Amino acid sequence: MTIRFRAPLLLIAAMLAGWPPPAHATRYYLHTETTGIIDQIATAGAAFSGDAADVLSRRRAIQTVNLAVDDMTGRDFSLRLESGFRYAAEFGVISLERALLPELQHNEFDLMFLHLKGEEWFGFLGWTLGRQIRTDVLGFHVFDGLTVSGRSAMGFELEAWSGFAAKTGRFGFGLGEPDGVQSNGRVQVTSGAAINYLGGKGIQVRSGWRRVFDGSIVEERGGAGVNLEAAPETLRVYADAVWNFSYRLMDRLLAGARWTPDRQWAATGEVFHHYPLFSADSIFAYFNTQPYDEARARLAWSRGDWHVRGGYALRRFQQRDINEPDLPDQDSFSNEWDHGLLGEVGWRPEHWGGSVGGSGRTGSGGHQRLFTAEGYYWFMDDWFGLEGGVNHYGSSRDGGLSRAISGLGVNLAVHYRPDGWVRFKVLGEQDFNNLTRFRTRVFLVAELFFGEGR
Repeated sequence: MTIRFRAPLLLIAAMLAGWPPPAHATRYYLHTETTGIIDQIATAGAAFSGDAADVLSRRRAIQTVNLAVDDMTGRDFSLRLESGFRYAAEFGVISLERALLPELQHNEFDLMFLHLKGEEWFGFLGWTLGRQIRTDVLGFHVFDGLTVSGRSAMGFELEAWSGFAAKTGRFGFGLGEPDGVQSNGRVQVTSGAAINYLGGKGIQVRSGWRRVFDGSIVEERGGAGVNLEAAPETLRVYADAVWNFSYRLMDRLLAGARWTPDRQWAATGEVFHHYPLFSADSIFAYFNTQPYDEARARLAWSRGDWHVRGGYALRRFQQRDINEPDLPDQDSFSNEWDHGLLGEVGWRPEHWGGSVGGSGRTGSGGHQRLFTAEGYYWFMDDWFGLEGGVNHYGSSRDGGLSRAISGLGVNLAVHYRPDGWVRFKVLGEQDFNNLTRFRTRVFLVAELFFGEGR
């Protein structure tokens, strides 16, 4: 195993530059979350065979810590340290099960982000150095490196970044790569640039380009998006598009509008095109990765403690029809359609309330349904709270090897928050369906908040 210390050495050098700062008060924020999970689940093999259920017992502890230190310089420009890591330990799972399922590791340490961030240097320059999670019009990207940005008085912003793509593994990033490919040991160099206009007056424009390289181009994409306030405070239109240079096609296209004539009503309409693309090593490449188009509309009304929401979606997609399983080149595709509805009615005053809702989808892609009901009650000046819900779900698919599934789930949570700096929660879930005999999960959560902004 090789651990590279390029970014930490640069971090130390940046911290020592111009040190020590003048005497001043430094602001900080610390958030810790400790979660214990007790999980009992009947194995799928027992459910399919009809024999007595074999129970898989999982015991898992997860510790998450986020720390931010602000105003580290005491000068006109800003210097901020941001860090976040997660440690998970697995108990109750035998070594054979961990070998068959790599995600059941005995323990893992995820360094989610650790960087220094400077703002308003020389009045216009900003930078971020270290491990960072970047989100832009192209999606999210995790890398160890440097981002530099400059902003003009007119609202134009220019960004450039370069570094090494973060990988899974020790001191890695637990979510893995976006397409599900695990670390292959190769060093991947990533770089990109963006030009944005954030000048206000009802319009924002963002663009971006990114390339990942490990001797050959792994990924290269570019995109742009616009957000326009067509009518002040009532009508907003937006669109974005992403082009994949590697495949030479448009893998994402979104256009939509949101209308809010007053504080009670809001209507949204969108059209969406997506072509899911994954590398050949990705686990997702096994599934149907053909393009699909979707049109969706949502309508919401709220007044006082009441709210009502509804939506409709129509989707067109390509369905694979395999004539000969041993001859993939004979696969053919046909255009198929499905559509769905969703709705919710809720009453949520300050101390108690609830909601009921449901959704369903039917068409060539199969049939799905979900019905939910939930409620909550807070008492003793909101120190204690109870929250519970029940849901019924089902899905089926015409033809193929898929089996219909139908089940019922129940959950109950107890909250205790005596002050703004500490919270405790116990959540229990029980699920029954015709494929898995049962699943019982208990979550024990403790959160602590320190510093400003808690």
